[in-house]
Amino acid sequence: MKKYLLLIFVLLSSFVANAQLVKSDIMNRIFESKPEAVFRIQFDESYFYLLAWNNKDYSVIGKYPYYLSNKEEDSFEQAKVGTETSGNYLITLNSKLDDNNNKINFLTAFRIESIAGESLSLSNKEYCFEFIDKGVATSKDIAKLAKYKERKLGFGPKR
Repeated sequence: MKKYLLLIFVLLSSFVANAQLVKSDIMNRIFESKPEAVFRIQFDESYFYLLAWNNKDYSVIGKYPYYLSNKEEDSFEQAKVGTETSGNYLITLNSKLDDNNNKINFLTAFRIESIAGESLSLSNKEYCFEFIDKGVATSKDIAKLAKYKERKLGFGPKR
């Protein structure tokens, strides 16, 4: 009986831990959207980058500060960026333009549904995203992000 209880405990623990993301699981890795690899996401210490396919290569279309949290949050805490190392939620700061072309910042919280083997599943109140782990970013991939590292948040390439 003790063996069965121990086995059940281990199985439940592994199921719960599966949705716990550790920053080292995503650092400098490339994830492509499923089923078509239209988008890629790539993480560094403080930002995640959204890349889109442009008929010949991937181009960075967004840079977003993020941190990991154990709960869904209502406000973005800049002090946690780059410091939180694990959690069940990926908390990001996004921006959009209002009708008067003023930038508005807003928080998006993604629940980490699973990270296992070669896949990453994220969801929020509206969408569920599936990504395939494409491996460690190459020096070419990292160089592509370099020009965005010092950029302020906003839309599109710096002009």
